[in-house]
Amino acid sequence: MLNALTYRNCHITPKLVHNTITPKMVQDHLGVMSVIYGVMTKLIIYECRQRNRFYSDQELEFGQDNMSKSVPCTGFASLVNHLVTVGEDSRICVIQEDRHRPIREFISSDLCSISCIIAAGESTVLTGNSRGLMNIWDVRSTDGKAVETFMLMDQEEVNATCIGRHPTQGHVIIVGHRDGSLSVWDLRKLDTPEAVLAGDDTAVNELHFNENYPNHLVTCTEGGDLWHWDVSAAGGRHTGVSFQEHEVTPWLQVSTENFSVQELLPNIILGINSLSIAGSRVICGTDDEAIYIVDNIKF
Repeated sequence: MLNALTYRNCHITPKLVHNTITPKMVQDHLGVMSVIYGVMTKLIIYECRQRNRFYSDQELEFGQDNMSKSVPCTGFASLVNHLVTVGEDSRICVIQEDRHRPIREFISSDLCSISCIIAAGESTVLTGNSRGLMNIWDVRSTDGKAVETFMLMDQEEVNATCIGRHPTQGHVIIVGHRDGSLSVWDLRKLDTPEAVLAGDDTAVNELHFNENYPNHLVTCTEGGDLWHWDVSAAGGRHTGVSFQEHEVTPWLQVSTENFSVQELLPNIILGINSLSIAGSRVICGTDDEAIYIVDNIKF
């Protein structure tokens, strides 16, 4: 049970506006005015309306009829007309919003649990699994094969735990690893990562670019680290939302010597599970049953 918010050094008792009972543990969510979360073999869509109350309008099933037990949904991505789910059974299910069952399914070739997914285009998604295998899927495809496949590391097995996509340069992605490191990729050339940045030694649970200042990234880890990464010194200019597609983002020029990392929330022992960036604030939830708000961050 959440008892208080920690805002800098103050404790604030939150006022409950509305709560909704969910049937299972929430694996992932998306949106503010509408909330979509995955639980086992089901997506449940809630819409916020009428005095900040959430109402469940749709329940989308994506479990197989012959499954003897439920398989957790580990993540999902929202495309223009589809929702795409991934799970521990190595399946990718494409769900059309006006239907209640998958219209298409793909199965990862190595039959390994898929741990993360992100939209990579209007009709494509990028998935990563616990062996470090990354796949790009076109949801319109009927042959059941990935469009592109690459490994995070050639010489060793590195688990993918989360993925972030650059807000203005869609071909630039960053993958968080279970060993705490990050890899920077250019989807136009997948032979090797552009950079590998060392973090702590625990899994990166979530990462987000600052949408207005994409030279800045925030990550949270299983070890309780909330880090602000700044690659402005790597080249280019201090880019905002006006960043042009033909310009080279500093993320593709970053090295071990031209970026900085700031610890935003020291002295947290338990894991930080999720985060969100709102203006100059970062909000995160932790295993100590508290939500922390870090204010006045210089992005």
